[in-house]
Amino acid sequence: MTRRTDSLTAGIVGTGFMGVAHTEALRRLGVNVKAIVGSTPERARSKAATSNLPPVVDSVDQLLADPTIDVVHITTPNHLHHEQVSAVIDAGKHVLCEKPLAVSVDEGLDLERRALAAGVLHAVCFNQRYYPLVHQAREMVAAGDLGRVRLVSGGYLQDWLLFDTDWNWRLVAEKGGELRAVADIGSHWFDNVEFDSGARGVATISQVSAGRKNFLNWEIDCAQTAISWNTENPENLWIGHRGEPNQILKRDASMMYPAAAATTGYPSGHVEGYPDTFKALFADFYAHVASGGEGVAKYPTFAAGVRSLRVCDAVAESARTNAWASVTA
Repeated sequence: MTRRTDSLTAGIVGTGFMGVAHTEALRRLGVNVKAIVGSTPERARSKAATSNLPPVVDSVDQLLADPTIDVVHITTPNHLHHEQVSAVIDAGKHVLCEKPLAVSVDEGLDLERRALAAGVLHAVCFNQRYYPLVHQAREMVAAGDLGRVRLVSGGYLQDWLLFDTDWNWRLVAEKGGELRAVADIGSHWFDNVEFDSGARGVATISQVSAGRKNFLNWEIDCAQTAISWNTENPENLWIGHRGEPNQILKRDASMMYPAAAATTGYPSGHVEGYPDTFKALFADFYAHVASGGEGVAKYPTFAAGVRSLRVCDAVAESARTNAWASVTA
């Protein structure tokens, strides 16, 4: 039975940066965010008071016991994802998990199997693919507008770990997993680009690049044309030619493929940015929930999360052996 998206109710586990971002995006969609859980009730209530978060409950179990909550968002440190997502699935609720889905391929595969067996809808928060021009680039490649993909280059650069005194829980392997920047932000780059054509690629992932605050960038060089885009200039898609002037495609729904235009919320010239990517992803997910799971998921499911974990696993193996490593199927 199809429901209205604004009739759905969510609960959020985690009160950090992502917990706040998820709450704000859901409220913009009209979803009732009923409750939130923090690492401790005291810390959660303090954060809720300063960040206008929903009412705090004392535990994940208490949140899951609420029969009115349809979807649970997991925005906690990586090492908690497997246990908490498993609990959500066992409670029969739909689940959206921050990336990375888990800290190992085995954990990710287990969560995918559990979700499919339970019949719950599941998503991974690869929100960066929801910039409208990223969708546009994907449609252009899929339609053959650019010719066969030959080379993908780029990376993801930040500077928030530049100094020796910079610290975050993500630096602790027991909480963040074996990989650092690769799992944290490299996973977004891996999710953005496609290599189905057999193209080669190279990416630089860094959180010690001074002056780069949040610079995800890629260039896709194809047989006829090249395209390039980055998060610090998200309203423009560069289109490169050899025998004619290069072009800049501005985000404008009237000039974009329908699937890309559907992710656009504002007229051209009215900048859409990082918070809007969460809203667009959640809109896809909650529409699928509201429909009762009819049709094919348009958002990144746990399968996308497992695929990213496989790439990260190969990166770790390559670093250990100082040799090329294959990404397992």
